[in-house]
Amino acid sequence: LLSADGCTIKMRRVDNYDGGTIDFWTTLAKKTLIENRAIALTDDHPATLSDKTPARVFVGVKDTGGPKQSYMLCLAATDRYVYAFEAWGDARNLAPHLADVEKSFTTLDARHW
Repeated sequence: LLSADGCTIKMRRVDNYDGGTIDFWTTLAKKTLIENRAIALTDDHPATLSDKTPARVFVGVKDTGGPKQSYMLCLAATDRYVYAFEAWGDARNLAPHLADVEKSFTTLDARHW
């Protein structure tokens, strides 16, 4: 989903082949965000989906030489699936709405999606 002001939101569900816990995925995500995507994390906190599935939320910024880019990754993991909800875009446009993006993610019921 791309908004008129250039912000993007993407939701994915992938198989959790080895049944990795949210702690496993948190460690992997942090390493990937920092080392491969050059995201400077500004927040990293636990969350819970509406069905009580544990989740994790990462917020950061990326300086690309132009306007700073805000980035959010919300992760949840069940024995069967990993859910990744990403949002990114110009920090001036996205940053004021990150709480709403997180709230939207936490309404997910992983038992039925």
